Amino acid sequence: MRLKHAFILGFIFSSILSFSQMILNRDTSLHFTENGTQFLSPLSGGINAGQFSNIDLNLDGVMDLVVFDKSGNKISPFINENGTYIYAPKYRENFPSVHDWMLLEDYNCDGKNDIYTYSSGGMAIYKNTSTTSLSFSLVTSLVLSNYGSNNLNIYISPVDIPAITDIDYDGDLDILTFSILGGFVEYHKNMAMELTGSCDTVAFEFSESCWGLFYEGLNSYILNCPNCQCPQVANPNNSNGKEKHAGSTLLAIDIDNDNDKDLVLGDISYNNLNLLINGGDNQNAIMTAVDSIFPQNFNNTIAAEMHVYPASYYVDVTNDGVKDLIVTTNSENNSENFESCWLYENSGQNNLPDFSFIQKDFLQQNMIDLGAGSHPNFYDYNNDGLQDLVVGNYGYHDPNNDPISSLALFENIGNDSVAEFNLIDRDWLNISSINLNIIL
Repeated sequence: MRLKHAFILGFIFSSILSFSQMILNRDTSLHFTENGTQFLSPLSGGINAGQFSNIDLNLDGVMDLVVFDKSGNKISPFINENGTYIYAPKYRENFPSVHDWMLLEDYNCDGKNDIYTYSSGGMAIYKNTSTTSLSFSLVTSLVLSNYGSNNLNIYISPVDIPAITDIDYDGDLDILTFSILGGFVEYHKNMAMELTGSCDTVAFEFSESCWGLFYEGLNSYILNCPNCQCPQVANPNNSNGKEKHAGSTLLAIDIDNDNDKDLVLGDISYNNLNLLINGGDNQNAIMTAVDSIFPQNFNNTIAAEMHVYPASYYVDVTNDGVKDLIVTTNSENNSENFESCWLYENSGQNNLPDFSFIQKDFLQQNMIDLGAGSHPNFYDYNNDGLQDLVVGNYGYHDPNNDPISSLALFENIGNDSVAEFNLIDRDWLNISSINLNIIL
């Protein structure tokens, strides 16, 4: 969701003046409704370019959900309460400061998901050290890979999403990332099991410069291409920047239960997701087919589509122990800022999914999100002595036109002691008809 300043709504405070200092406390008791339905996470600030991961936030043995929003580098934690996700901002302070991308996976096989995040042309890893409360410690600020003669950082662009998964099925997590020159996917094999017999080691080896033997062009793929001229290994520290990869998102999952990883690929140059089928095996990947309207053809559901730069995440959000598909945008600007979290429920297995489209606004349906550049102001519009709420915005994303500014009106239906706001008009005074295109 494009909601540049709507997080202001998330900080309606009760204030206490003590010792000449203002002490501010978040008021979570306020109720917001629309058409008789209460928003469950009204003041969470919306989601623009969300990156979804599972983690146990409150250490109750149940996987919760964390959304890292690339737009603003914001972490939004949600507690899983019997399949309903409740915004829990207090857990934000337990996470380190991260930016550009964040994925949570269990690197050391201890059952607790750790943090992989962007760092200086590569990635850092933080270990989940939780015992009585959620905590993390830095393992390495820059993950290196053995290129034969040198150990260099694994290049990952800040605009990309890498695939972090067990490619060779040996029990540890490997890395797939686009080459700094683009077009080909590099495979960095995790050597932890081979070297120590345990996952709890960060040791990568550059294994392949064109994993899957395919080449991604601007709008097409060259597949099953053993004779492709794979690129020479480029030192990520010495690139002049002119040929750097533009932006792609990778999700490696076994779509057809044949014990190897297929690839769901999104790119900044198109609005669909492409599923590349691995016709090889988990030791020698060969991409042999492309489904350009994934997941429609695969299981007779609707195709995923984002105006700019789609991304996909494989996480359990339906509380059944099976991973579902979430499709979002990885664009900070100029893409969907409303209904940008598409949920496909998996009624199959992790390695043989059966996706059914559920909704375009997963989590977002319970949030107040009034478009880009939202600004709230209190105003008693009906002269009843209660302060109502008027929110102006720059507008919602429109792939065909500029955003159109509008005003939203919340009527205070509470009393002098307890405010309660009901969203009664998303285009108050019909301001959108003026086509202002400014932040109101």
